[in-house]
Amino acid sequence: MKEQKQVEIKVGEPVQIEFYGDYLTAVFDGETVWVAVKPIIENLGLAWQPQHRKILEDPVLSQTITEKVIVAKDGKKRMMLCLPLEYINGLLFKINPNKIPNPQVREKVIRYQKECYKALFEYFIADKVRRAYSFEEFARWVELELKTIKEKSKAMEKAARLINAVVRATKDPVLRDKLTREVLKQFGYEEVVKEAEEASSENQLRRLF
Repeated sequence: MKEQKQVEIKVGEPVQIEFYGDYLTAVFDGETVWVAVKPIIENLGLAWQPQHRKILEDPVLSQTITEKVIVAKDGKKRMMLCLPLEYINGLLFKINPNKIPNPQVREKVIRYQKECYKALFEYFIADKVRRAYSFEEFARWVELELKTIKEKSKAMEKAARLINAVVRATKDPVLRDKLTREVLKQFGYEEVVKEAEEASSENQLRRLF
């Protein structure tokens, strides 16, 4: 089965999903993915009336099936009987492959039982969950970054206050320089101290030469 091309899913807009050369027809109403039942039965090469009767006789499926506006084979929108996505396997597993004499149809029914739900789930649900998860992770990352920036900002304020206190406390340039460097190191600004030391060494070398 080809990997489904991800497209924007519009609420209330019927879509057709390719599945081994067939098309699964469904619509998302904002809460539930509704899958057209008759096209699936026709794709399998089975008679619609017996399967429709099975649905109406089933105590669960008969309570969940409903009519939705769906795109038919001719491209026109029509009312079709649909089941929620989570009940599609209930429909498919009511079909007994062992009772189907045609080997090609039997093989196709088994394929649908194995992969039809997965194909629909991947198209409508899985990618949506992945996008939500990615956004949630991004939001968490932003929150952590903002927290880090805020903490760094507070650290800078504290460091600035201490350095100002050092400047006021001593007029000795050597002691003042030493204490300032220690304050910067304590607050995680080793790189600033390192750059200052390198710059100082370069200035001394220029004086010598």
